Amino acid sequence: MNIYSGNETGGVQGTLGERVVSKLTETIRGKDVMLAFDRFFTSVHLMETLKFPAVGTCIKTRKDVPNFTTKLSKRGEAEFLVTKNGTMCARWLDSKEVMMLSNCHEAKYAKVNRTMRDGSKEEFECPVAIYNKIMGGVDLSDQMANVYELDRKSW
Repeated sequence: MNIYSGNETGGVQGTLGERVVSKLTETIRGKDVMLAFDRFFTSVHLMETLKFPAVGTCIKTRKDVPNFTTKLSKRGEAEFLVTKNGTMCARWLDSKEVMMLSNCHEAKYAKVNRTMRDGSKEEFECPVAIYNKIMGGVDLSDQMANVYELDRKSW
């Protein structure tokens, strides 16, 4: 745990998210570790400087994220780009567009079953970086955090 107590001087450079991840990874003892985080923490710079395999959702307007030129038009379409330093960026259209950065995945697909609006199930191809057990845990954590209102004010 790292308690944020305001702007820190010295130490690791970068965005707040990059500094948090870098500071927390200093405490990792095991070698067989894969990190997963959401879009607040994910950046190309972080992926390229981390000493561990990592994957995370990403904001397309973040600095150094590769520019995709085509528009994804139908559910299940995907596109991959790789930065000059080897970070893979995957974009996939589900009910909305999802973008991921990974320093440990290849541009491969996995088959996934998705529920359509009418309740039927359909099989789609999805980038392996997006469809993995680790990112599912991050998404579930985000969903659970939204259920509970923590900033209640009272008199």
